[in-house]
Amino acid sequence: MTVDSDNSLFNQYSTQFLRGMSERMRDSCSSSHLNEFLQERFTFFREAIRRSGMVRVRKHKISQVSLTDKNNSRCVIVEIVSPDAPFIVVTVEALMRQLDLLILCKLHPIIGVELTEGKEVEKVFLPQQDLEKYDHLYLEVETEADNATLKHIETMIAGHMLAVQLVRNHHQYMLTNLESMIELIQTITVVSSETKNEWSKLCGWLKHDNYSVMGY
Repeated sequence: MTVDSDNSLFNQYSTQFLRGMSERMRDSCSSSHLNEFLQERFTFFREAIRRSGMVRVRKHKISQVSLTDKNNSRCVIVEIVSPDAPFIVVTVEALMRQLDLLILCKLHPIIGVELTEGKEVEKVFLPQQDLEKYDHLYLEVETEADNATLKHIETMIAGHMLAVQLVRNHHQYMLTNLESMIELIQTITVVSSETKNEWSKLCGWLKHDNYSVMGY
């Protein structure tokens, strides 16, 4: 990839990432600081996509774009890039509550991508329903945890992100199982027809996106 195409790709990415930042947050950063911040996100984004998703938890001396407008020596950056799937954010937020970590800042752009066969980013654009897209979740949290604990947190988040992806990948299989459940219910002889019909109706209702399975 040439320098020009690299710069073009970075500009495409920056346009999409900035859509997830408020005007106030953008205005609080100098141009050079914002550019450095975006370069770091872009580098992580590309590496994560090569790996089909990635989680990183690391200390940072001061907040980069904290909504609290204060420097914080206990700031930790939690960064996740993952194929777009339902409940990624609520799963991570639930984990942060479980770990008693205060979220200072949250950014969550969803970014459309076109990839090469080698999983290199070739084009970045506004996410579209039927095209490949990735969640890029960036959090700044407050914690005094040591490096070993942060590594444990990183591993824990990665495990839950895998669960989120498994739910996404097997969603259609779950719907198929609901269909077979309806057929199975009708073969049961130890309950009344009324009860069987009620359970069959429930399975039919669940098929219309009336249930949720979360990786958490």
